[in-house]
Amino acid sequence: MSALKDPLPYDKTSPEDILRYSKLLEGTTFKNVLDNCGPGCRFRDDKGKGRLGQLLEECHFFYMPNSDMKADFEDAGVELKTTPIKRLKNGKIRAKERIVLSIINYMEIVDERWEDCSLMKKSSLLLLIFYLFDRNLKRLDYKILKVLLWQFSDTDLMIIHQDWINIVNKIREGKAHELSEGDTNYLGACTKGIDSNSMREQPFSEIRAKQRAFSLKQCYVNSIISGGFDDAESVIKNVDELKNKTFEEIILSKLDIYSDMSVDDIDRKVGYMQKMNAKNHYALLAARMLGLKKDRIAEFEKGDISIKTIRLKKDGTPAESMSFPAFKYLDIVDEVWEDSRFYEFLTKRFFFMVFQEDDLGILHFKKGMFWAMPSKDLEEAKTVWEETKRRVLADIDNFPKSSESHVAHVRPHGRNKADTYETPSGKNWTKKCFWLNAGYIKEQIGK
Repeated sequence: MSALKDPLPYDKTSPEDILRYSKLLEGTTFKNVLDNCGPGCRFRDDKGKGRLGQLLEECHFFYMPNSDMKADFEDAGVELKTTPIKRLKNGKIRAKERIVLSIINYMEIVDERWEDCSLMKKSSLLLLIFYLFDRNLKRLDYKILKVLLWQFSDTDLMIIHQDWINIVNKIREGKAHELSEGDTNYLGACTKGIDSNSMREQPFSEIRAKQRAFSLKQCYVNSIISGGFDDAESVIKNVDELKNKTFEEIILSKLDIYSDMSVDDIDRKVGYMQKMNAKNHYALLAARMLGLKKDRIAEFEKGDISIKTIRLKKDGTPAESMSFPAFKYLDIVDEVWEDSRFYEFLTKRFFFMVFQEDDLGILHFKKGMFWAMPSKDLEEAKTVWEETKRRVLADIDNFPKSSESHVAHVRPHGRNKADTYETPSGKNWTKKCFWLNAGYIKEQIGK
């Protein structure tokens, strides 16, 4: 760290003193910081993504930004991350986006070990500065709301370790081009750049892969901001559980004892009896099957793992396709694929609770499984999304059917014909949503 001010107003070797000095930012705006920087400061043009963080580096902490693999406060082992949060209508604050930690160097990371990997050298202790995003304000008027020093708990670090291994093993297999954020729990491999210039070579394949970075998933950041989820409970009670099994293995082993049991028998066994028509019945049942007293699974909340119930007919065919929330016609025409809501849904991690009917139509638990959409199928879903966007713009109220794609289709999702959204042409069409085809779901759960 090259200091722009001597002496520094904080001890650069002490995480505690860096935090003390950082706390002075709470309640201030970036303009307040800039005003202390002098008239010739290069940040006065207020342009460029990421420059708010650089502004703090130079004008508050008095060091020059760098992009190397060392922590920003190298002598203290502290990495600075400046990240936006948003305020919901109910007054609560949530992360606006994931926290990007470091670019993944495909050519070098295959030779790294977790014990001395570049990611944790840089990011084991994070100084997080949260500012409130407000689209009605200029960037320099954003207010800094919260500053904290974050170190991963032993359990979270073990799960992140397992995530890191999954990502690196995929690169070692020559499959960097197949990486997805849905592959992992807390630590994601998010895309950084979406055009051809952001493609990178990988060591064990001639296929070029999108540039990606290690990141903390948005829901994990929410858990940092809120200090956890009060209405959620952890499956992992002791970090030692993760020494011999992966998180996924622990979850699936807890469910094995319920294999082939009817839903009613499971209800009785776990002491959970609720009306079957309750919207979240199976999500709550999953929590009870995992031995939890609370209704939400903390690890699933932090990893943004979505529980989906799949009901199979006696012959093993899914009873229905899998739906997603309705999209707004006025929104989809302004989206780009990798910023679209559909892409956001499909790149999540899912946990399928699979049930199958017997001869009497009674549902029995078959299995649980973690699932993320394969990259080749994501490309097919992109084609369906693009065609949907094209037809909205062309004022064609006739969307891709299941016969047009083996992965996804579009059909109505409103309460009735009067449940509509406005189109770009000013018409009102029945609400619609994307669905994953029943046949595709059958194919995926059979793997």
